[in-house]
Amino acid sequence: MLHILNGVNGDLIAMEAKYHKNCFATYVSKKSTLGLAKGEAVDSTHERALQELVTDLNAGIEQGRAYDMMSLNPGSYTTQNLKIRLQKHFSDIDAIVFHQPAERSKSELVYSSGVNVQDILNAWAVFKSPATGNESVNDEILQSSEILRVASLIKQEIRKCTGIPTRPLNTQDVSMRASRQLIPDCLYLLIKLLVTADKRSGPPDALNALSQTTNIEDERQILSITQDIIHCNTKGRVKLPKHTSLAMCIYHLTSSKRLIELLNRMGHCVSYDEMCAVNMSIAEEVLAQVEAFGTVILTNIKPGALVQIALTITT
Repeated sequence: MLHILNGVNGDLIAMEAKYHKNCFATYVSKKSTLGLAKGEAVDSTHERALQELVTDLNAGIEQGRAYDMMSLNPGSYTTQNLKIRLQKHFSDIDAIVFHQPAERSKSELVYSSGVNVQDILNAWAVFKSPATGNESVNDEILQSSEILRVASLIKQEIRKCTGIPTRPLNTQDVSMRASRQLIPDCLYLLIKLLVTADKRSGPPDALNALSQTTNIEDERQILSITQDIIHCNTKGRVKLPKHTSLAMCIYHLTSSKRLIELLNRMGHCVSYDEMCAVNMSIAEEVLAQVEAFGTVILTNIKPGALVQIALTITT
């Protein structure tokens, strides 16, 4: 190094010398290196702010409070450096815990190690809620938890749905009675109360709502909505009477592939390819009956019934 300096007459700028990062940080630091060498306390703005922060933080942690790291950060002092300083301060007693929420965009929480994490998160959610009163906040949290519990229960019942066989399709499986047997009672009751609650006198009784009769228009709407929910939840894996029969009906009335595709995108019927497969299975069943009996047997003909018809032909 000395012979290099001698070659440029000790001109560091001419030789493009650079400081080591740690050395340069120490050189430009506002801390008094002389005071550090003598063991004296460093009197700086950051140090005084940190001492005040630690004092307030001690009092709050003893009361079981939680703090947001962003709210504790005093301006230009980085959050990571603040975290390191707090860890060093509380390292002897191990009194604080840092918790990173699931959403990485949110700041860390710091709280006492003797407090449960779930209690901290619940209290933080109540604190951040836009509601003005604690009573209204508690009611909203309770309603949300109840809605979540009901939704989980209904999803568990939907997983048990088996649907109907569509290859071949049985005409008796597309009736309203057959559709009602496929729908879970909890889902049917929820939609029924939503559709018919305003039409009943007095508050709805959930215990007797299943046994109470509804008019044909409301029953048709209830069955349609519940089947749509099951279709969306199962991604169309469970075959339902409405979605199969509606696609076939639209095809036989309009022969429009585009219309079936639009209804399928809205979740109202099966896809066009699925409808063609159902039609093909019905045709194959009819051909199998022709081979077995030598003729086409209509599905509405029942064995054991004898009908005699007298005809008079006049010319």
